[in-house]
Amino acid sequence: MSSEVACQVVRKCFHGQIRRVCDGVGNHQNRATEAAGLLAEIALAKGSRDNTSVIVVELRGSVTTD
Repeated sequence: MSSEVACQVVRKCFHGQIRRVCDGVGNHQNRATEAAGLLAEIALAKGSRDNTSVIVVELRGSVTTD
């Protein structure tokens, strides 16, 4: 998949326009994790047969310290 398509998927995940559902149960993970999982699923659905790794990092957002 092109970088443009990958960015569109991530953007839509971050804006809550698409959500990934795992095992039939709504899974409220963080947005970057949801986007990475969805991108991996799309790659596999498109026939990727090689090792597939996806990393999504949310650069904007609140930073908390313990």
